[in-house]
Amino acid sequence: MDGWTMRLVAAFLLTLCGAAAGHSFAAARKRRVEQLSELVQALGRLEVKMLEKLLPLKEALIAAAHEPFKAIGASMTGARSALGAYLNQIDQLRARGGGFSSLEEEDMRALERLFEGLGMSGASEQRLLIGSVRGELERLSLAARKKAEEQAKLYTSLGLIAGLALAICLI
Repeated sequence: MDGWTMRLVAAFLLTLCGAAAGHSFAAARKRRVEQLSELVQALGRLEVKMLEKLLPLKEALIAAAHEPFKAIGASMTGARSALGAYLNQIDQLRARGGGFSSLEEEDMRALERLFEGLGMSGASEQRLLIGSVRGELERLSLAARKKAEEQAKLYTSLGLIAGLALAICLI
């Protein structure tokens, strides 16, 4: 291959890599949407386990079939409250790859409000609390989904443009 052909191949690869990098950035935004959707479903299961099957809070959290809730439930030892267990696990859950790693501050505030009130009142108040937090997380999930869709196009386009710019500099 001559030098001109090598430059064209490199330019094509740079353009492709730029688009792939943009797509990767967009995928990170979609992860928040997934985590919020999983949380909404887990809250529904928690409500059933806690208020209909009348499981104690620790067992209800574990039985909700959501890894972060399982970790929080397992952390509820002795007289530790749901909030205490949540705060005990938050660093691990927020770490890269953790169950809450892609959530934003407003999402975390809703979760903190949930765990502040879990197990602190009667069944009707618990149902209202869970319903309120679930509604807030659904609203946040819809907004995150819309934002992720917009950013997916934006990041992919920007990556493609950056790759093309590098390719033009190379040629």
